[in-house]
Amino acid sequence: MINAVYHGHASALLLEKGAARAVYADAPQSPVEIPAEGLYLTSATMTEADVATLLERGEVTVAAPRAPGVMDVVVAEGARKANAVFIATTDAAADKELAAMKLDRALGLGLVPATVEREVQGQRGILQARPSKWTTEAEVQAKGQRGVGWCALPAQFELMYTFDALIGNEGRSQDRILYDAKEWNLLLTGHDRAFGAKREFPAHLQQRAPQPGAELRKRLAGLDEAGLQTTLGDLVGKREIKALLQRRDAVLSGAAAAAAR
Repeated sequence: MINAVYHGHASALLLEKGAARAVYADAPQSPVEIPAEGLYLTSATMTEADVATLLERGEVTVAAPRAPGVMDVVVAEGARKANAVFIATTDAAADKELAAMKLDRALGLGLVPATVEREVQGQRGILQARPSKWTTEAEVQAKGQRGVGWCALPAQFELMYTFDALIGNEGRSQDRILYDAKEWNLLLTGHDRAFGAKREFPAHLQQRAPQPGAELRKRLAGLDEAGLQTTLGDLVGKREIKALLQRRDAVLSGAAAAAAR
């Protein structure tokens, strides 16, 4: 029936050593690796990697000013379009925004939208993707309205606390906490005050240490200086990478102490 009706093949899913492969009845000796699903964050039809490529080379049309040096834009190439925000900023600040995105991807968090450096209307800065409908924590607090998504917000906030502790982000504010207003997924922006050389957590986390779950602790433990130098070395200095690893150690030791209580 599977062949006659569905035109498929009898198969089995093989999960082994963290990899997923499919084994087909007509070729049992040749398991086929199942590729990891792409990250869909600000678009339902494009992966965030494809969104980043579009932001890099697409035509930018300014939709409306949002604040001094900040504009809502649409980036298009052929039939593909992406909503984004252009933020005029310095090269150093842009490097930190790019570093935040790259570290987010390395950890598999999916918190930082696609971000690229671009020039818009003669100003240098960054383009950062946005969902079609989005809001900020400041707006949510002002209106007293908060939606419900498939992923509980307390768990998403714990990811944010851990990420901010790791990168030493002193600039987190309600305007820099975003939500996809359809799915209520958390998005993070504004990392120009991150990746410093201090070993301590940011001030807002010194009384409230993050408590990452087991999977995130495993991913944090896998970070090392050589890997971070490869991922972030063109954006963040060696001293800052060493400080990041020291903060990572503090996150893990704090989580271990909490678990032992």
